[in-house]
Amino acid sequence: MKAAILFLSVLFSAQLFAQGTATKVSFEKAFIAKWSNTAIVIKEENGIPASITIAQAMVESNCGRSELATQANNFFGIKAFGWDGEVYEKQDDEVGLSKFRVYSSPKACFEDRVEFLSKSRYEELYQLADTDYKGWAMGLLRCGYATDTAYAQKLINIIEAYHLYELDFEAANVVAAANSGYVLEGTQVVTEPTADSADTRVEAGRPVLTAAQSDNPPAAVRLNGDYSRGQKRLNNERGHRTTKKLNRKRSRSLRNLR
Repeated sequence: MKAAILFLSVLFSAQLFAQGTATKVSFEKAFIAKWSNTAIVIKEENGIPASITIAQAMVESNCGRSELATQANNFFGIKAFGWDGEVYEKQDDEVGLSKFRVYSSPKACFEDRVEFLSKSRYEELYQLADTDYKGWAMGLLRCGYATDTAYAQKLINIIEAYHLYELDFEAANVVAAANSGYVLEGTQVVTEPTADSADTRVEAGRPVLTAAQSDNPPAAVRLNGDYSRGQKRLNNERGHRTTKKLNRKRSRSLRNLR
């Protein structure tokens, strides 16, 4: 009798654990879908890997559920050094209360993080490709973004567990369409169906993204006859990257004059 009760207890606990794990994964996937296009736009405009942006947001904000995220819209744990806006105080890994930046919205936080990473201390990161998520993860730790010695590995583990590196090769407008389930206007798209998205259809040269594909975007997307990976390579040409570096230096110079 005791053995039977023990068995049922273990079985019930295992079921609860499985349900909790499934809920956690589902929540994290929803968070990724919500912010993936924002991360890709940041990558295209500033050279920060989209995978790193999402992974940092997941770690720092517990997918939007942390105290800082819910109370201050701070998704990246950015402290209030050199900040003239509202601050939020909470216990951190330092002695006493630490002050963090408060944002009007999560979007404002994502935008300010780009500015935060334009500081000279992070300049070396922009020598890396915007697909080199491992280099960026280790570089963020080396440059002092976090004090947790396991920070880089945490980012890498999340990126690889959820295949976030795939975001570094996507075009922003295609991801937005795939996540929304709407037809992408004005762009010829050819998809390569997978087992999860075998019912891909193309009408009048445009993709019709089904409900199933909203959860499982096509594995490869071709924009106007060229793969998005090809577009990625064009974006990484020296001239484009040099322009971005000059823009960052110009931005820092302007801030120093203020």
